[in-house]
Amino acid sequence: MDHDLENFTYEPMYIEEYVPIFHMSFYIEVLYVIAYLADLSMTIYLIVVIKKFKTLENSRSYKYLFAYAISNLCYILLSQTIGMFLQVITNGLTSRGMFILANIDNCCMELGFYILTFMAIDWYVFNYYKCFYDNHLKVFNRGVLTLFLIFLFKSVVAVVVCFPNDDMEGTLMFYIFLDSFSLVSFYLCFIMLTFLFIKWKRKTTSNIARKYEYSLIIPWTYFMMSLPMNIVNIYPIFWSPPYGNALYDTIDMSTGILSNMALVVIVFLLGKYDKHFKMAYLKCCKRRYKNNNFQDEVSEDGSEENGVTYDGHVVSL
Repeated sequence: MDHDLENFTYEPMYIEEYVPIFHMSFYIEVLYVIAYLADLSMTIYLIVVIKKFKTLENSRSYKYLFAYAISNLCYILLSQTIGMFLQVITNGLTSRGMFILANIDNCCMELGFYILTFMAIDWYVFNYYKCFYDNHLKVFNRGVLTLFLIFLFKSVVAVVVCFPNDDMEGTLMFYIFLDSFSLVSFYLCFIMLTFLFIKWKRKTTSNIARKYEYSLIIPWTYFMMSLPMNIVNIYPIFWSPPYGNALYDTIDMSTGILSNMALVVIVFLLGKYDKHFKMAYLKCCKRRYKNNNFQDEVSEDGSEENGVTYDGHVVSL
């Protein structure tokens, strides 16, 4: 680690190289803020729509999406909220305080990875291995709660065992430790989803399963959009970050923009693949539907049925 700190050097650039990159970095920072706000807005929108309409709230797939939206909202706001509170009651955050906030962020982010993966596995096993699904129903019903308890335990262990000192070397080591865990979780989930996606493409899908195939398409799309950012995040773990390198910072923020836009794409795909979500959008956002009677039935297991009506009249989508 001492060797790494010795090599942690500033990499200067010639002015004619730096100026165009600086201008580009400014616009990318603006886009990053817009993408961040879009991510926050879509997260809140998804939570509100799912809770407002029982059809969506009782659907098995949307229970996973609701849990993911909650974890994503915590990832966006929880550590910032706690950080502001700690700064008010103290004279600023020490490296220990920053480590706790980073630990919260990583816990929420990793939990979101596994929730989306579990959502895809649930749909795939239900449609192609029904006997196995029925025999292990408790596992699937309690999967999200189990994941939450696992990551809560992991976070507590990380704080107790890996609590950093107020020195630069210790702080860097523990940030690398957290980032490594996050990357391992991402790539495990990505490999699993890619495997399921390839197998699904080779199988014949029934008409009923096709109605809910967004349960696999959405997680896989999210991970594909987050892949570039997680490829870039490998670099600081094995090599010293090129501090002051505008090109590296630009690439890092560009991939972050793509990752932040993933939830916007998820909402778009839900409107495209699921008529129930589209009808909820019409009811929620289109003025001419707001006062109409929104009826939509779900089966006992939470899967949506065919009828989508306004005032008893079938609406064709």
